[in-house]
Amino acid sequence: MKLLKTIPVITFLSVVLIIFIMVIFLEIGFGIELRHQPLKSLVYFGLLGIAPTLFVISLYNLNRKPFFGGVLSLLVLLGIGFQGPLNIVFASSIWKTQKILKKLPQFPNQQIELQFQDVGAFGYNRRTVKATYFAGVFMKVREVKNETLK
Repeated sequence: MKLLKTIPVITFLSVVLIIFIMVIFLEIGFGIELRHQPLKSLVYFGLLGIAPTLFVISLYNLNRKPFFGGVLSLLVLLGIGFQGPLNIVFASSIWKTQKILKKLPQFPNQQIELQFQDVGAFGYNRRTVKATYFAGVFMKVREVKNETLK
């Protein structure tokens, strides 16, 4: 009877974990970032919370069917251990536009911006990017050197 109750939980947590991993890979691999702070925090802190929970539930059901959730959560836990949980917490902060350096008239949703990211007690990170806004929640960024602006 307990198997019937835990399989949907493991499946649900596995799907949510896969969605969170895909959003993080979009940010890391393709430069597509979340602009909405609560959503970005949900993804990063959800990754930190769901992976251990799914691993423990999968260990509890080790001799039963759902094996994928345990392997997936173990790989995510290894990645968190390799990257460091504190780095993941600091990466959960969004980049905020400090100043718009240049608007591109031919593309109304693109602009070159100076952005800052709060990293807690370590101060701020700073970057100059060409930002393309779309879908209200996402932006695609590409680093721009300051020499190219002149």
